[in-house]
Amino acid sequence: MKAFLLSKVTKLAGYFGVLLLRRNVNNDPKMQIERMLECESISVIIDVGANEGQFASGYISNPKIRHIISFEPLTDAFKVLAQRSSNFSNWDAHNVALGNQSGETTINVSMNSVSSSVR
Repeated sequence: MKAFLLSKVTKLAGYFGVLLLRRNVNNDPKMQIERMLECESISVIIDVGANEGQFASGYISNPKIRHIISFEPLTDAFKVLAQRSSNFSNWDAHNVALGNQSGETTINVSMNSVSSSVR
């Protein structure tokens, strides 16, 4: 009965252009990260290009995570990040870009700040 219903719901969803996938480690990035954190005994996250802290916010309350260090060069995004991180003693935020060499560069700021990039 369960397989029959799943088949009908999947077909109906397809009619509306929706693809239903069973959530599993192969198709869910969040599950992949959770598994990696568990298997690799990772307790510190370095969040480069943290934007407003969306990624870190999802893990800061995880008891396995001892510390998060976030880096965000854009001033407006960093203001939000700094506010979010200030509520946690184990989350540090830095208003800098990271790269393989010291210096200054230009950042292409997109209307959607998540999509901004370094030239």
